[in-house]
Amino acid sequence: MGYYINPVNESKEEFLRKHGIALSADEVKNFDFSGGTLPVCLIDNLYFTAAAIAYDAQERDCFLREPLDRPKKWFGVRRDWLKPWYFEGPGHAI
Repeated sequence: MGYYINPVNESKEEFLRKHGIALSADEVKNFDFSGGTLPVCLIDNLYFTAAAIAYDAQERDCFLREPLDRPKKWFGVRRDWLKPWYFEGPGHAI
């Protein structure tokens, strides 16, 4: 179970439009996790969307592979905008 964006006063899509930059699949595959942003995957689950934070390469690779039948869009979001939903512990420092 990863970390997911769940804004209170706006939709996930609105949050990502305001604070994210669209990324291509190739940009996500070659993403440098040492910088000031992290990739966020917006997944269409038919009845709802999920906005998952890919905080490392392993988490990113899980979202690149699965679910294969659900549309996905990727965004680069500054780490400081993700802090409300992301645990800052060992191995997960923002």
